[in-house]
Order: sequence, then C-alpha cells, then structure tokens
Amino acid sequence: MESHTCDRCFCREHIPTHQLVKFDDRVQFLCSECWEEFRRWFHWGADRRASQKQLELF
Repeated sequence: MESHTCDRCFCREHIPTHQLVKFDDRVQFLCSECWEEFRRWFHWGADRRASQKQLELF
C-alpha cells in the first residue's frame, strides 16, 4: 500500500480514491479524519437548522 500525505493536516496514511476531493482542477488528498470532517461539512455545514438540531440533541 502506498501512503500519501493529507493536504489538510499533513498526516501520512493510506488514502483510498474515494477520499480524494477535487476543487478547481486541483486534487486534495484527505486522511480519514479530515475526510469525515469534510463529509459532515458538505452534508450539514450549509444548513444552519441542521447544526441547531444537532445541538438540541444534547
């Protein structure tokens, strides 16, 4: 297995192809932790009601 460096936190680990993010023709390698943060932001970050709903659960 080939390891890559995460472009966000510089952690070195094996990064599968589904964890590559492409913005403006530039490919970003994301480690598993940064990938999960990106997914949460992508699905919930733009919706303020979703974040408030999460706060209400606690």
